[in-house]
Amino acid sequence: MELSDKEQISKLLSKVDEKHKNSIDIDILDRQFSILNLPSQGHYYPDNTKSLLIRYLSAKEETVLTDELLMESGHALHLVLQNLIISDFDIDGLLAGDFHAISMFLRSNAYGNKIDLDVQCPHCSFENKVKLQLDTFKMKDIKMLPNDFGRVTCQLPYSKQMVSMRIPTFKDEMRFSRLNQENSLERIYGLIHSLDEEEDKVVIRNVMPNLPIRDMRFLKSFLEENTPGVDTSFVHKCENCDRDFGSSFNMGEGLLKLPSRYQEVVMNEVFLCHYYGKGITKENAEKMPAFHRSWTIRRIQEELDKKQKEEEKAQKRSSGKSSNRRGRG
Repeated sequence: MELSDKEQISKLLSKVDEKHKNSIDIDILDRQFSILNLPSQGHYYPDNTKSLLIRYLSAKEETVLTDELLMESGHALHLVLQNLIISDFDIDGLLAGDFHAISMFLRSNAYGNKIDLDVQCPHCSFENKVKLQLDTFKMKDIKMLPNDFGRVTCQLPYSKQMVSMRIPTFKDEMRFSRLNQENSLERIYGLIHSLDEEEDKVVIRNVMPNLPIRDMRFLKSFLEENTPGVDTSFVHKCENCDRDFGSSFNMGEGLLKLPSRYQEVVMNEVFLCHYYGKGITKENAEKMPAFHRSWTIRRIQEELDKKQKEEEKAQKRSSGKSSNRRGRG
């Protein structure tokens, strides 16, 4: 039976209470958060987690995301997720596709739905400037449900061998990225659990290179089709040859990565919120969701502009009165 939104939130909050039961200084309401439904729909986690309570990006997380060394090591995203996900959930077990959905949620809420891409036309090789809306992408349909161990199974079409493999996690993708193995056979090897019921990794690694190329292509396609996540495919008309072509974009960690120079922007905005915002402490400003901080800056600027105009009008009136007195004298 499907739970209503209210029941689902109550269930998630009960898990939050369990997670923080030994903490005396944690107030989960000190920062804004929302609920996010996961593409995996609860089929791949031991407790059937379908949704997560998650905070919005703030200056605290943005500072981490601008640190090049932390991003390159993979620690930055792990730290950010630990700080933002308030549900009782094992970050290491988070599926890659669910991480992508979280990244889109955080990015669109913090900086807006628009994303700009450079996409090469396969017909004429022209580099197209493509503007996309993140909220137009939909969750992928789950074609095959995993077994009780979270693995999916298929039969290779040519060698007829049975392959059991697990779906990649966020942690897997970070490791593949560090080792430049996003599209390599090593990635496939790392996800295979058994080949014709053989579970010995050494044996599997020796057999796999001898499989027909068509079997390996099938296996890659099977993994892609059965990995829950967000469908980022789109169709674009080339600006040069006027022909349509399909493409997609790899969300990965790049969707949340911020340039190091952005740290100064964040620091300036926090300062302005604290300096001009009545009753806003520096800590409050650091905890503000990025979109709330931007809104506050705009409102402060509007009020400062209004004040400046009023002062200019007052100065003109004062100058006019002085001129009149001199004229009468």
